[in-house]
Amino acid sequence: MLSWEPEDRQEWQRTREWHSVVAQSVGFHKTTSAANAPTELVDAVAQDYRAVLALGGVRPVAQGGCHCGALRYSLWETPRDLTICHCSICRSTSGAPHLGWGSVRRDAFKQTGEATQYQSSKGCVRQFCPNCGTQISFSEAGRPEEIDFTLASLDEAEHYKPITALHTDFRLTWDAVAAGRLALSNHRMADLP
Repeated sequence: MLSWEPEDRQEWQRTREWHSVVAQSVGFHKTTSAANAPTELVDAVAQDYRAVLALGGVRPVAQGGCHCGALRYSLWETPRDLTICHCSICRSTSGAPHLGWGSVRRDAFKQTGEATQYQSSKGCVRQFCPNCGTQISFSEAGRPEEIDFTLASLDEAEHYKPITALHTDFRLTWDAVAAGRLALSNHRMADLP
């Protein structure tokens, strides 16, 4: 674990405007808003995500939860692989024609409240609120370091527009794929060349 000297904490407090950049750590992407940050501080944040959280004052990238509020979660990195899934399992577990998903590293997904788990297929577990039934997340044994979350359960879901559509071979004929969205029959973004 990284240790912070008092002057490091003072420097951190003086530069709180960088918190949105820091909150995107884990994969930590340097952006223009971090250009004036001391190199040592930026590198330390990139190397030790937990130390950043221990400093306090850092806000998550996004937050979400179920309809009734019993389950809440926060994302501590920028969501990736934003997609709409048309598979029959997503449709039947949500009661909707498709389901929007995003992915983060498992250690960047912090949930409060007790979820009900349902194994929807071999090696795949979905989590729901036991009170209102909102589907919150999806885990796959083949991707133990990642977790998917439902885009519509985000507090500010409008900010996260899916760019792909998965399992389009299973799409209901009356559910059109949005114009400009890459349609994939059976792949994840990570599987693309």
